[in-house]
Amino acid sequence: MKQKLLAVSLGAVSSALSLSVVAEDDISVKNDFFSLEEIIVTAERRSVSIQDIPVAVNAFGGEELKDAGITDPVALNKLVSGLDFRSGTGSGVSLFIRGVGSTVQNGMATAANAFSLDGVFLTRPQGPEAMFYDIERIEVVKGPQGTLYGKNATAGAVNIITRKPDFDAISGSASVSQSNFDGVQGEGAINLPLSDTVALRAAINSVRRDGYFDDGYSDADTLAGRVHLAWAVSDVFDLLLSVDSASVQGKGAGYIPLGPDAVGNMPTAFLGDPWAGPTAAAINDFVISQAALDDGTGDPRSLFASAASANGFVDNNIWGASATLNGHFAEAEWTTIVGYRDIDNSSLGHSSWTATYAEFTSEELTIESRIASTAALGGKMDWILGVFYGTEDQSNSAWGESASLSPASPLFPADTDSDYVYFNAPTIEADTWAVFGQATYSLQDDLRLTLGARYTEDKKRVANGQQGFVDAPYATEFFDDLVIPAGVIAPFPITIAGGATPVAGEATFSDVSWNIGLEYDVGASSLLYANVRRGYHAGGLVQGDNVGPNPTSYDPEILTAYALGSKNTLLDDRLRLNAELYFWDYQDMHVSGLGLVNCGTCLPNPIVTMPQSALGLVVRNAGKAETYGLDVDGQFQLTPNDRFSFNLLLADGEYKEYDINDLTGTVASASGNQLINLPGLSATLGYSHSVALDNGQRITATLRTKYVGEREFAPLPFPGSKADSYTSTDLEVTWAAAETDLRISAFVRNLEDDEVVASAFDSAESVTGVTWGTLLPPRTFGVTLSAGF
Repeated sequence: MKQKLLAVSLGAVSSALSLSVVAEDDISVKNDFFSLEEIIVTAERRSVSIQDIPVAVNAFGGEELKDAGITDPVALNKLVSGLDFRSGTGSGVSLFIRGVGSTVQNGMATAANAFSLDGVFLTRPQGPEAMFYDIERIEVVKGPQGTLYGKNATAGAVNIITRKPDFDAISGSASVSQSNFDGVQGEGAINLPLSDTVALRAAINSVRRDGYFDDGYSDADTLAGRVHLAWAVSDVFDLLLSVDSASVQGKGAGYIPLGPDAVGNMPTAFLGDPWAGPTAAAINDFVISQAALDDGTGDPRSLFASAASANGFVDNNIWGASATLNGHFAEAEWTTIVGYRDIDNSSLGHSSWTATYAEFTSEELTIESRIASTAALGGKMDWILGVFYGTEDQSNSAWGESASLSPASPLFPADTDSDYVYFNAPTIEADTWAVFGQATYSLQDDLRLTLGARYTEDKKRVANGQQGFVDAPYATEFFDDLVIPAGVIAPFPITIAGGATPVAGEATFSDVSWNIGLEYDVGASSLLYANVRRGYHAGGLVQGDNVGPNPTSYDPEILTAYALGSKNTLLDDRLRLNAELYFWDYQDMHVSGLGLVNCGTCLPNPIVTMPQSALGLVVRNAGKAETYGLDVDGQFQLTPNDRFSFNLLLADGEYKEYDINDLTGTVASASGNQLINLPGLSATLGYSHSVALDNGQRITATLRTKYVGEREFAPLPFPGSKADSYTSTDLEVTWAAAETDLRISAFVRNLEDDEVVASAFDSAESVTGVTWGTLLPPRTFGVTLSAGF
């Protein structure tokens, strides 16, 4: 596989490079009537053509996103090969780029890849589905970021840029969609010039839909709004004030068990109807039957299996504010962005073997200030310098229901139902600051050298936390009714003899990351580039006691990324063809999943046999890992009415050094195993055909399809841990009026209607034999009416 991938990759890059070295006049067919529009992005903190940036970038305009039905992050996956947004409990998402990322399963972890809204970095990926409206464009930047960005990232960044006010005229737009599953989405925006120097833009979005699962899980109930106020203070300064708010409700993501019929490392199998939902009788019976343990009461539930509740919910309330001040000077532009975000979230979910109720709050403040050249210094050098500071305060409270083999606790008398409640309630503080800069120097007119560097320091603290187990005959009532009987479980901090232990700790990490690159212009419309970049993702703390046999922290993740690429605009701007061959070398790669945490009060049981240990969500360090591949994308305007788009990712990767402790403390090696979340092949293809009618109206038909190869979800494969390959196809037909912005569209998404595993939780890597996963949406269809003025 590796030799084949390398040969194909080198051949494809060679073909792209050969296109670059042919003079444009020798291959162009002159045509003055149609071409691809130029795409302007700010991925490198200045407005330039996407074809002039020496890095792999995908960008999509607001109308293209609407036409593709992109109303949430997970839907964006269909447009970009190697992009993998995943839904989680509590309306959170995780982001993977080229198979690399992190599952932010609790407050101890942070995202490896940057996610920003109008330049404000968002540490907690809560409620991003509430941001996908009134968008100017979305940029997906691949590879380490840091010498240009306020917040650093290892595998890449996703930047959402919303529409801003303009001073020209009153304008607005509105749309409404009706789809199956009783889906209704409405969006509206208005732009109001208040004077020659002040303008306001307001937008609102509502999404409501029944659950894809029969029991109501994986539904949608979102209401969001955003207001921008732009002020041209003077000829030099302008100020943008922004406020946004969102409410994300519903039952939350639906997780179902996978793999009970799988044999060895085979693709996942389902238990009965996968769309019956997590509360289906067959699923609950199976979960309970997995326990080979008997607590003496005839209930064979294991320590780590409990039936799902129909009462799952998400209650996520988010608001944010930012101020962006720009100063425009003769040879430089100064930008300062101050952002604040407040999250108040509670949820009851079933993302693994047990019900979990969580309350989570977060307050985050970020400040970024940078100055960048607008005219090359001495006619030779473009540069940027900046500083960044971020601080976050979290309050967490998590309760997990399971069965217990323990004797009666000191708090409760012996009972016939030995359910217990596990609780973990840390208070987490995180501070980060950095200085960064980058310069590009013209060695000659067509050859440039880029050097960049960044120093980052991160400090993380956990205080006032407690964790432990409460043997509670009231556990069922607690999770069914979310009522804590008076005197049974006291408010935090809890004091229970032998039942709770303190959670506290502190760690500081720092790193110097850098970027070295060369770029060469081959004619007016082709660019060759090569670069080496070092990326850094801070380490952190592990939930659990601060003393015991298990690690209490994890080290930073370091990525050295090598890239050789080519960007080409050919055939009189009708063909855009870009390719990048990359090799990523990881040290201490972060891998999230189940693992052992210190628990001084845990009673011995047949499942976790290591003393003073319990199962918990942890981040581990894989000592060494490598991934490499070929990333190709392009667009071709065949005729004025016909356009093709495509992108492809050929990839491979493995853990070179990775040892994992099992529940007994025995070391198992994942060295040589495939990297998780990395399909060997993923590709997208789009085609649109437009027909002009005699009366000036227009009909456009669009087809988009995506193929994703097999993916492994666990470093140590187990039955059900591999997802099969799949293809998903969307169709849309749009009628547009002649002289107005009135449009009517009919669409079908996921025409194949296959049951596709989107993600899987590696609980079976431990002991339960149950792998839990989520599914991509089934086939949906509907109509959209939109208008503007």
